[in-house]
Amino acid sequence: MKTSELRQIIKEEISKVLNEEGINNDVKKEAISRLSQFFGVPSHRLYKFNFDGNDDMGELSKVLNSISDQGTAMYYKMAIELAKEEVGNL
Repeated sequence: MKTSELRQIIKEEISKVLNEEGINNDVKKEAISRLSQFFGVPSHRLYKFNFDGNDDMGELSKVLNSISDQGTAMYYKMAIELAKEEVGNL
């Protein structure tokens, strides 16, 4: 493989990663906006969560002042799904 071909492959892979990170960041922002509005909490309190489907529901429930981890998980998952639809990442 030529050096120029290798450089092109590396550029393409880097572009894919950066695009994915941008989409994930957009999903996070949109999910934060939805949960912040629904639960009536300031959005800055939610930035420490990743919104990747693996966040700690107990901790998120505390931040959202929710009385149910199960309810929090339901709204969390729905916010992520809707955010993905919004940014075209399904």
